[in-house]
Amino acid sequence: MSNNSVTCPSCGAAHDLVNPGIIMFACEYCGTAVYWDEEKIRAAGTHATLPEGFSRLYRGAAGSLHQKRFVVLGRVRYSFGRGFWDEWYLDCADGKTRWLTEDNHELAWQGQIQLDNVGPFESYRPGSQISARDTSFYVREVGTAECIGIEG
Repeated sequence: MSNNSVTCPSCGAAHDLVNPGIIMFACEYCGTAVYWDEEKIRAAGTHATLPEGFSRLYRGAAGSLHQKRFVVLGRVRYSFGRGFWDEWYLDCADGKTRWLTEDNHELAWQGQIQLDNVGPFESYRPGSQISARDTSFYVREVGTAECIGIEG
């Protein structure tokens, strides 16, 4: 692995890294999920290819949200048992990366914020209150999900 590329351990294809912060991607040639850490590169499975969804988004799509230009670099699909949702990985013109969640054709722009007085995950139930930046947010749902595929 060089600073700017990773070689797929399954098929040997080279992949240029657009964002050095990612640690996993799906090989576009053989579909292997490729993961690396400080020790080595390894294959994490061979079913990383996702079926097309009902979205207008796709890898390579470009757009603008909140007057910030972006390009879609990848996608992760999660299942919660009764359905699934997609999270799109965006490379923004301001040099930051962000996630755009898509669930039932509704989009949510995600960003990191500092929360005040956060308790353990297990302590939250629907209706619980969380405060951040002098604003109160209410928990609508609590649960777990399984990553069922990635691309990009």
